[in-house]
Amino acid sequence: MKLAVVRYRNYGCTFSGDDEGEECQNKFYWSFFELNNGVVYVLHFIEFWKNKKQIDHDIEISYADSELLDGKIIKYDFEQEFFDWFETLPPVKDLKELTYPNKEEVECIKAFFYREIFNTRTTATDIIKV
Repeated sequence: MKLAVVRYRNYGCTFSGDDEGEECQNKFYWSFFELNNGVVYVLHFIEFWKNKKQIDHDIEISYADSELLDGKIIKYDFEQEFFDWFETLPPVKDLKELTYPNKEEVECIKAFFYREIFNTRTTATDIIKV
């Protein structure tokens, strides 16, 4: 089965930070995607700025849900506010297993992000079904 995005939600720039005494700033963007395999993923897009110019960016993609050592499962809900999810993120030491999406999943999400969200990444969206 060829993977495809079935719905997503972009939260835009959720927060930013700068280095004290420097002209550097980082901007953090978050988007969530459900693929046709039923799995929900989170894309974390980071912009690196210096002297008011973007100098680089990075993308991290992971699973949105977590299973803890005690068996508790933390699930992302497309209806929830970003910080409601963010505040539930456990420390890595509490995870039952640390796993990452495979290459096909990552490439599907990245391609969709650059095609559909990248140019409007600063704008938060509602849940969008594809």
